[in-house]
Order: sequence, then C-alpha cells, then structure tokens
Amino acid sequence: MRDEVTILKGRDLTKEYVRGKTDVVHALTHVDITLKPGEFVMVFGPSGSGKSTLLNVLSGLDKPTEGKVVFDESVDIVEWDEEQLARFRQENVGFVFQAWELIPTLTAIENVELPLYPSAISGKDLRTRAVGLLKQVGLFDRMPHFPDELSGGEQQRVAIARALISRPKIVFADEPTGNLDEDSSAQILRLLKRESRRGTTVLLVSHNDALKSHADRVLTLRNGQMI
Repeated sequence: MRDEVTILKGRDLTKEYVRGKTDVVHALTHVDITLKPGEFVMVFGPSGSGKSTLLNVLSGLDKPTEGKVVFDESVDIVEWDEEQLARFRQENVGFVFQAWELIPTLTAIENVELPLYPSAISGKDLRTRAVGLLKQVGLFDRMPHFPDELSGGEQQRVAIARALISRPKIVFADEPTGNLDEDSSAQILRLLKRESRRGTTVLLVSHNDALKSHADRVLTLRNGQMI
C-alpha cells in the first residue's frame, strides 16, 4: 500500500432526496472519505445510516447533491456524463452485493464473464481469465452450473469472481456477507482481504460489528454523517 497516494477521495459529499412533496431526506451530509491503493476499508453503521448511498455516490452509480469524487488524484467523476461513468465502472470498479445479483439463466462462468461484454478482450482470453478466477475462489468444478444449483456461499464467490474480472482498482462490497453463514462469511472476507493485499482497494459497507477486525481501517457513518 502506497501511503503517499490516493485512489479515490470523496469531499464534502451531500445527498438529499425529496420524499413526497416537501419532505427532504438527508442521506449524506458533508461526508469526507479517502481511499488508498490496496487498502481494505470498512464503513460501519446501522441500517439507514447512508452506507449504500455513500457507496453508490463513490462508484458513480448516483450523483451527490453537493461535493466531489476525485479518482486517481486527477478527475472529478461527478462532472462526467453517463457514458463516461459507465466506462469508468467497467474499467476500474467491481461490485459485490448482498443479494449477489447473478443472472439466473447464465452459468457460473458466464456470470463471471458478463461485465466485460462488450470489450476489446477476445472471447478466448476472457474465458481464460474467468476460469482462472473461478479456480481462485474454489469453484472450478462448478463453472457449468446455474445459480439455483449453487449454495449461497458459492453464489457469493461467483459474484466476487465477477467483480474481479475487469481487474478493477476498487471493489465496492455492500453487505456482502449479510445472507451467509459464519463459515461462508469468513471465506468471503478472506477472499476480499487477499485481493486488497494484491493491490486492489476494497470498500466494504456493513452494519455487522464482527467484520471490523478484517479491515485495515474502520469508519463509522451515522445519520448520514461520518463520526
């Protein structure tokens, strides 16, 4: 981990939603966050604290009402249009969600390959990369299986392989162990930790206090504010 540089910085991030005609929800209020290359950071907070909103804003899935998101110490992605943001996510970002979000009609290996369609990578090279990732997560023998033929832990490991297929600089993990048993959760956290040690920045958001020990750094979010 190179302490002197940052991979992503959120500055003065505020996100407001209008609920109904006049009710304003303050999902984020003047939040600052800095992520370094190869760092495993956890944002801890109760449900409704703004964790998922923060993840969406930092990844470019949503735009803040105010503030900046500076990538690689050079560009504010808040200023980009949807086409630029889509390219940014495809080339630099991996996502791991609590609900796994696998496509039920695709096999495990096809789900892993999906984020890189379309891309300049040849089909042969893409398949080689996907096979290698499924080997890494211990699912080589499950490649031809569909999601409903996999356990919850296996599905989440497919989701992690899918998140890594683009060799991203940052992985965003939103409650990735929320639906898993203790053994499966531990395996997922080991995989994420291993990726951070290989240079990928991991930002995990969760309300699970037990996950704190796995992170290099823990930040606490409450009522949309970093405390």
